[in-house]
Amino acid sequence: MAKLSTEAPRNTLTSDNRKTSRRQSGAPPLALDDETEVKQSRVRQRTRLRLINSAEAVMSSKGVEGATIQEIVEEAELSVGTFYNHFKTKEEVAKAVFARRAEELGKTFDQISSTIEDPAKVIVFIQRTYIERALADPVWGWFVIHAEFSLRQNEETFRDRGRSDILRGIQAKRFDCEKSLESVISITLSSLVSVTRRILEGRAGHEAVFEMIELMLRMYGVPGAEAAELARTPLPDLQDHDEAKLST
Repeated sequence: MAKLSTEAPRNTLTSDNRKTSRRQSGAPPLALDDETEVKQSRVRQRTRLRLINSAEAVMSSKGVEGATIQEIVEEAELSVGTFYNHFKTKEEVAKAVFARRAEELGKTFDQISSTIEDPAKVIVFIQRTYIERALADPVWGWFVIHAEFSLRQNEETFRDRGRSDILRGIQAKRFDCEKSLESVISITLSSLVSVTRRILEGRAGHEAVFEMIELMLRMYGVPGAEAAELARTPLPDLQDHDEAKLST
């Protein structure tokens, strides 16, 4: 007579259990190969993020030109081979850093738009912030010098935001450029890069910032004397925006 086993059944999660669980949750079942692929994708994303974070830290300290791939992988505690699994060159990872910086700056612009009531001042503060950030940030500044990529990234990150802010000024009767809106946006974006680049290269002084913004305001339809005064308005302390709405 066969002896009955006294061992308790193991509480293991088999592939069938996982599939049943996914069916019960309403999610389609994953094949084992699919599960492995998802895990590998997540690992790859985390590794790529580590490299971008490390590149940002090294480049912020030494500049894009001064940073090396070896320093980036040492900061990330990864191998050089792992770096080349994700990026072909140092410039490619620098572009990833710049794209993230651009999106972060875009959020700062959103903050300005939501806390400043006068559409003309919104434009002034956003354009001033863009240029001041490039002058103070070696990574941002490097990409402004390399204008081809920075112009493309500006288009991707800032064009829609710029359109929204200028339209707001048109609706408030502060601007009068509705018929040439898209051209106005293109001129604004290229002018920001051009003036910032000239300052970084030592071909213009800081006064060029105010002159450019004044010209942009006049292009939007703000009278000359008011445009000159607005362009030189001191930047607000954006860190206080949650405590009180910034005055106009």
